Amino acid sequence: MPALEIQPFAEEHLDDAAALLAERHLRHRAAEPLLPQIDDFRAEIEEAWSRDDSSGAVAIRDGTTLGYLIGAPRDSSWGANIWVELAGHAVEDPEVVRDLYAAASERWVAEGRTCHYALVPATDAITNPTRSTSGATPMRGPRP
Repeated sequence: MPALEIQPFAEEHLDDAAALLAERHLRHRAAEPLLPQIDDFRAEIEEAWSRDDSSGAVAIRDGTTLGYLIGAPRDSSWGANIWVELAGHAVEDPEVVRDLYAAASERWVAEGRTCHYALVPATDAITNPTRSTSGATPMRGPRP
């Protein structure tokens, strides 16, 4: 199997990321049918990517995008923070999440942003190891 390649997220990854987010949202809506229909997943990711000081990573194996992670800081009331919003991540395999976070968080920590928060669909077995029964689960990453 070819090696997993982690790269900084860039505009060129938007279309593949949108396809991954569409698949994740389909799984999420199957579990939570009252969630809204989303017609433009690329626009959702563009919004996350266009926030001030956003950054992230993308995982590629053999030319196929397997996941992405985008975070951006919120106001300082959250401390020296990074938030990964709902449209800021999608993967095909939970191991890819770990690799993406390892790569993206290096920059965040180097910038002094040591409070990491992620909104993760509570019903998504792929990305949420703490699955609960409703909504999105905010998760805080470990501090260095």
